[in-house]
Amino acid sequence: MDSIQEVCTNPETEIIVYCGRGGLSILAVKSLQKLGYKNVFSIEGGMIAWVKNEYTIYNQHGEMKVVNLMKKDPDLSS
Repeated sequence: MDSIQEVCTNPETEIIVYCGRGGLSILAVKSLQKLGYKNVFSIEGGMIAWVKNEYTIYNQHGEMKVVNLMKKDPDLSS
């Protein structure tokens, strides 16, 4: 496993950290700042808030559709 310093050698690189609710990512941001990274951010409220606010999610394959399994979605009925 590579350390962050091996993967990201430039302390000016923008890094966005996220987790489910935002608590662990805040701890990660603080740790990265202690290592000298200057542009480190956490998504407030985590991915749960991101999805709740219907913000777009992208990965290497493009845009992802978020499905809320707690609501009945007619597209999921079979």
